[in-house]
Amino acid sequence: MERSQTSDLGDAGRLVIGSFVLDLQRGELLDSSGRQAELRKQALDVLLVLAANIGHVVTKDELLGRVWAGAVVTEDSLVQAVADIRRLFGDRGHALVRTVPRRGYLLALPQHEAAPPAPAKPDEQAETPPPPVRPASVHESAGVRRWVFVVLGSIAFAAVVWWLAGLPGMNRDPGPPRSR
Repeated sequence: MERSQTSDLGDAGRLVIGSFVLDLQRGELLDSSGRQAELRKQALDVLLVLAANIGHVVTKDELLGRVWAGAVVTEDSLVQAVADIRRLFGDRGHALVRTVPRRGYLLALPQHEAAPPAPAKPDEQAETPPPPVRPASVHESAGVRRWVFVVLGSIAFAAVVWWLAGLPGMNRDPGPPRSR
């Protein structure tokens, strides 16, 4: 279910971010002079998805699926797009585009901050859903592959050393002495 916040943006579907105007309906980011801002298409698409969900976390999987649908990319593509957005807006402290560890990203504009959830009433039992099971990220699977490679390499190295050194009790007869 998509949590669209475009209704908070007025009839024009425009969002003012610093000196830029993001037109959600046209999918354009304009600078203060009305020209299109220089932002790669994927970074602009990430910004549009985040802007449609202001104040809410958008998962990495959702961003990857919506911006790079059908393409095989790593999370590095998403990280680069977010870095491009932050660079354009001068968001060095990550106050505008916040990283939510192990979950995703959130576009945080003061006038659009999500309200904190209401506290549960004492007579209601708050049901806490189990945390979602997430597939291993590209970085985690690369770490596992690296670990397996190191273990297998160590075993192979030990086997070669063992073979070269010979085992106690093994007769490694060099043969008869050579005569000159």
